[in-house]
Amino acid sequence: MSVTLVSGNFLEDGTVTVTPTTAYPERLYDRDRSLPMAGAAVFTGAQYGLFPFPLYMVNSTITIDIDLGSAMAVTGWAVLGHTLTGTVTLLSGAASPAATSRDSFTAVSGTDSFRTIDSVSARYWRITAPTGSIGEVLLGVPRTITQNPQLPSGKPHTVGNVRRWRSPGGYAWAAQLGDKRARLSYTWKGLSLTDLTTIESAFDDIDQGAKHLLVQDPAGTLRWMQWESERIEPSALGADLFDLTIEFEEAL
Repeated sequence: MSVTLVSGNFLEDGTVTVTPTTAYPERLYDRDRSLPMAGAAVFTGAQYGLFPFPLYMVNSTITIDIDLGSAMAVTGWAVLGHTLTGTVTLLSGAASPAATSRDSFTAVSGTDSFRTIDSVSARYWRITAPTGSIGEVLLGVPRTITQNPQLPSGKPHTVGNVRRWRSPGGYAWAAQLGDKRARLSYTWKGLSLTDLTTIESAFDDIDQGAKHLLVQDPAGTLRWMQWESERIEPSALGADLFDLTIEFEEAL
């Protein structure tokens, strides 16, 4: 399999409306999976007598409507960092609300989902999902690097999430601040100009490393990652072939 970089997200440049209305809908596309958007409860009236307080009912479905401003071709989408259990559906259309089903999957709470579809060009998109929290929604055109990379050790490196410090008297302390992370040091030998251009385009998608991205490795594993390399420094081999190393580190 190839490496896929889900680096661009059309939601960032479109208008996103969530029903029922919820606070901070922008959390769906802020590139921070640790700050999820949660589906809101719906006010259904007041009960009096034995129950003199407002009655709220948790909505069973979240609807995310996306207006891209103009028709845009979409070939992939992802739902990350969620607590959803049930069917999630993607729809598109030339008018709002989007009504033509393009894809669906059965969500498992805590499991990231990335899907590809046949290219569809549309201005309006809709995602329906069971109620719950969602860390990130990505919609756009994933970038595929056709040549498999090499890993120096044959597997990802592990980065501990530990703060260490030493007192003036020489005493050492350490505290675990969170989960460990994977680090990928991908090296390509004889990378084609086409694949190099794809990597450069993905780098621009994430503002040269300012935003997180979704990486699908050759085995199909999905990781929400930070692009660690500050520069793209290919070594020319001739005949439009290059050697290149890019480092990614898992983002929590």
